[in-house]
Amino acid sequence: MCGHTHVQYDRSVAAFRLVNAGSVGMPYEGSPDARWALLDPDGIELVSTAYDAAAALGDLARTGFPLVEQWLAPPLRGELTADEATTEFERRRRGA
Repeated sequence: MCGHTHVQYDRSVAAFRLVNAGSVGMPYEGSPDARWALLDPDGIELVSTAYDAAAALGDLARTGFPLVEQWLAPPLRGELTADEATTEFERRRRGA
């Protein structure tokens, strides 16, 4: 199990199974659904749960947090895909 990429997946890499539960608050998957993993003795199930992202954004905006529109709104509206997020993070990592 791993995290931090905000993208849900279950894949094999050589002899290893790599599972990322996804993100509840900033999913880079083209929809605002909360993504998480259910672990039990029978295995791992990747799950997504729809919620009222517009209401969540309204609540966040009322806190006065200055980056709601710039930073939180695009993924919560489902406007940012995994490929777009990866491109942006790679650009930042390289200092471009």
